Amino acid sequence: MTLQFKVITSSNAADFEHEINNFMEKNYIMDIKYSTSSSSFSAFIMYCSKEESEKEAQEKIDSLQKDLNRQINIIKQTTSVKDEVLQRSFLAANDMLEKGKQLFS
Repeated sequence: MTLQFKVITSSNAADFEHEINNFMEKNYIMDIKYSTSSSSFSAFIMYCSKEESEKEAQEKIDSLQKDLNRQINIIKQTTSVKDEVLQRSFLAANDMLEKGKQLFS
């Protein structure tokens, strides 16, 4: 997640509010400082992009999924029937990752 900064300025209060609201819908706001004068409005915003954050989360889930699948395949090849419980644990973890992937789809 990359921390970014943006300054929004306007001489019209309604336009300023609209621009701020639109920006907030698309980003995770970490901090915001407002400054106003009789003829202008400005905001200094520290934020992280929602799109970038969701992409990073999806990449992490995909990486975990690949690693887990590799481990499941190793266990399937090396374990006997008595180790079925271990296999089921890994399969349950795999199911949990699948549900996590669906959250970001």
